[in-house]
Amino acid sequence: MLRCTLFFVCIFVALNAQAKVPAGLKTGKPYVKFLRATVQRTMPGRNTGVMSDYDFVLVWTSKLPPASFFWRGQDGWLTCNIVKVHGAGKENSFGYVPDKDGLDARVNKGDTLEITPVRGGRFAIPSQIPAGAVNTLFFKTDQSGWLYYKTKLTQKPDIILP
Repeated sequence: MLRCTLFFVCIFVALNAQAKVPAGLKTGKPYVKFLRATVQRTMPGRNTGVMSDYDFVLVWTSKLPPASFFWRGQDGWLTCNIVKVHGAGKENSFGYVPDKDGLDARVNKGDTLEITPVRGGRFAIPSQIPAGAVNTLFFKTDQSGWLYYKTKLTQKPDIILP
């Protein structure tokens, strides 16, 4: 029991570890206001590893629309899906409701976005991104270089599969 508890404490500490980001990168705080940043682990059955699913909900506060988002977590460099959502004050058990415009709409200042990292992408990590920068959301606009936002993750209850 003690080993199991110690394992979960180590995982939680690792997920919330703060790595230094070099001075060459600019913070993205003026561009976003975070509403939610969560991680939920799936504990699978035999012969497979633990999977972590990340979810971010933020308000875009810049006049310049985002060009792309990437998540640098413990498990690598992941491209992200971006969906405009609404219902920021009325979250239900399914989360925020996708906007009727979906993915095709231009992102404007004040829009609420749900950012979800996706496994399986084959995007190379840009040379400007340090190897030690984990638990960091990276993004850029058409007129900016890479920007970063270090976020503290809220741990959702684990999903334990049989």
